[in-house]
Amino acid sequence: MYFAPDNSKNLDELRRAFLMKLPIYAPVIWFAYFVNKRRSENKRLLEGHSHKEAMAKSYESDKKQITDLKLDDSSLIEKLMDRAIDVISYNASATLDGKHDEKMPIHQMLSEASQTFKSKLSE
Repeated sequence: MYFAPDNSKNLDELRRAFLMKLPIYAPVIWFAYFVNKRRSENKRLLEGHSHKEAMAKSYESDKKQITDLKLDDSSLIEKLMDRAIDVISYNASATLDGKHDEKMPIHQMLSEASQTFKSKLSE
């Protein structure tokens, strides 16, 4: 995707070509960004639910093994229940919070440009 015309001779032609094509490209870029953000959120939710499903299956398996041991001590089942509640109540996607940077592309570009401009001024 090029913004420049084939035979650009000056900056005004480049600017005009960019502004003429912007209404076409801007919604496409925004839609791609929006879809990517929603896909990322859905993936995080799916990972969280998968984690809880795996923990529930693990709990059932551990409980079955404890009952197969035929011990009269119920403290093992209580400990298992406590640990299962701790693990299941922990949100697995919490480890991802704060680690993903989901700025709009224009915001990221402007912040990088302002940092560059500030560094040039400080020299």
